[in-house]
Amino acid sequence: MAKTIIISGLILLMSLCSLAQEEAGDLLVIPGETNVMTLGKTRFEDRLNELWQQALSSVNTGNLPDAELDIKQMLLEARHYDIDTLGDFSWAAIIRYLEEMQEGNRLEAQFFHKAAIDLGQGLPEPAMLSCAESAREHSWGPMIKEFFDGFAIIMTRDMFFLPVLGNFLYFALTSLYILAFFLAILLFFKYIARVMHDVQEFFQMRVQAFLKTILAMAFFVLPLILGFDLRWQVVFLFVILFGYAAAKERIIIIAFLVIGILTPPALYLLRQEYRLRTSAIYEAASAIKHGELVYNYIGNIETINNILGEDTDLMYMIANLYQKSGDTANAIAYYQKTVDADPRNKEAYLNLGNLYFWENQFESSIDKYKKAIQADSAYIPAYFNLYSALNNNYQYDEAQQIMAEGQAINARAFNRIFNHPPQNDVVGAFFTTGDARKKYHKINREGKLRGKEIRGHALRDSLLSNLVHPLVIMCVLGLIGAVMLDRFRVKKGGYAGVCTKCGRTFCHLCKRSSESQTYCSQCIHIYIKKDGVPLEVKVKKINEVKRYLRFNFYIQKLLNIIFPGSVSILKESPVKGILLLFTIFLLLAFIFLRPLFPILHIQVLTAEFLRKGAMGIIAILWLASNVRNLLEKGGV
Repeated sequence: MAKTIIISGLILLMSLCSLAQEEAGDLLVIPGETNVMTLGKTRFEDRLNELWQQALSSVNTGNLPDAELDIKQMLLEARHYDIDTLGDFSWAAIIRYLEEMQEGNRLEAQFFHKAAIDLGQGLPEPAMLSCAESAREHSWGPMIKEFFDGFAIIMTRDMFFLPVLGNFLYFALTSLYILAFFLAILLFFKYIARVMHDVQEFFQMRVQAFLKTILAMAFFVLPLILGFDLRWQVVFLFVILFGYAAAKERIIIIAFLVIGILTPPALYLLRQEYRLRTSAIYEAASAIKHGELVYNYIGNIETINNILGEDTDLMYMIANLYQKSGDTANAIAYYQKTVDADPRNKEAYLNLGNLYFWENQFESSIDKYKKAIQADSAYIPAYFNLYSALNNNYQYDEAQQIMAEGQAINARAFNRIFNHPPQNDVVGAFFTTGDARKKYHKINREGKLRGKEIRGHALRDSLLSNLVHPLVIMCVLGLIGAVMLDRFRVKKGGYAGVCTKCGRTFCHLCKRSSESQTYCSQCIHIYIKKDGVPLEVKVKKINEVKRYLRFNFYIQKLLNIIFPGSVSILKESPVKGILLLFTIFLLLAFIFLRPLFPILHIQVLTAEFLRKGAMGIIAILWLASNVRNLLEKGGV
């Protein structure tokens, strides 16, 4: 038993030394290129800033009703451009809320709390702010609801979901990495006596007796001696222990190796999706889709357009952004550039007509809508907008004719718009996230942005390089090696057994196969046959059994106190123990590693809540795992 402790301690020490030398996060961190978004100034933005400053002045003078009117006016003017979310102002309101709460100004804090919610429709921060407020007031029901409201927004919005998924995978894979290491050590501790017996038998046939123990100990840490990292050591132990493991333990070992094989290519695909969704083109399209302020994106799209050389898709997108920012002159200029370069661009004609329509230049709008129809004679939005423009220009007979033509082409589509007319009287068309995805992949295939350090387009790896990643290679070799070694050992006589009474090991060379494989020869004579064993031998054996059982009992109890679930793994319930340990390691990652929600601008709203929740769950799991363990008496 002393050898068991020495060898386990040696492997643990060398493994931890190897772990300390590894580069952290080389595989699990999702990289993203960065570039600074430029800010485009528009009259619309200036107007919003003016109203916000008026609201702040009203709050500072104690005139909260006027401040509320300013916020309502901001929302009203934003909705004129189909903008529902004023994120910058919502985050500014959250900061002011925190400041007012710190100073004890409850009324002002409540104003900024409401302003943050009104201005931040579709953002998770206001919901998390409400969650923090409910937690402060010990309103646990609303707190849970508001947290999950914010979480639901995160899970359904492009700009939030992937960073959170990336961090969750970082936590999960880090937890699995640590769990694999711990499982290998725990299984080694469980089967070390049998493994040592077989390894010593192997070396005993080839070297002198005094070297066999040293060689056996060195064999178990061979990857570390050869300079390989901790991952190789874990896989090596899995290969060695696979044949000794029970059926459920074998399934778990295979599962860990398969996860190792799939991890690099899966993370590559995730990185690709992350690069796409954080590219300027996709982010701008997503902002348009969700009704957010978009003027921050104009500079980046213009930069990409200049590099590509007046790309019609990007010119159309820039026109969309200017239109959504209230800069009609620039929007018209870019829509005109688009149709000059691509006369078949029906969406550009449609939006160009809309801009003239809102300026009451109905003759010009009618001309653009007709050109949209010339580009696509089945384009129903153009028919509806032309109908609206003709009506506003008092050309009622022509309007009815256009309406009849549109209904003849697609009555259902035309009537759907007619029965639910848009807020601004005409239908618009904008660059969608689907369009952005296609454009992104086309740009990357052409390679025109390669080496330009434009976010999302600086590709640094490939799927092939991830399929031959060292982790994939070592896990494939481990899986093949475990199965082949097991088959070889079975053909050559199998594995050493262990006496369940005293812990002594035996193999086919030590004991006939016709004898019981549950007990050693001495225990068979003492406990089963009871055939005249001398008293002194019997007493010695009973004391040996007591020491063995007592040692195992207290070691397992200590392990379970430090690592809840260890007893389940050691006592043939490995799945339960693995799930429990994984959950605890995952919660510890939430507590000690980077924030789960990296996209939240106000981290304090969630960090404390998550840490306290994680610590509470860990405490509950620890108690559930150890109450019975601590009360249990045994070992003799």
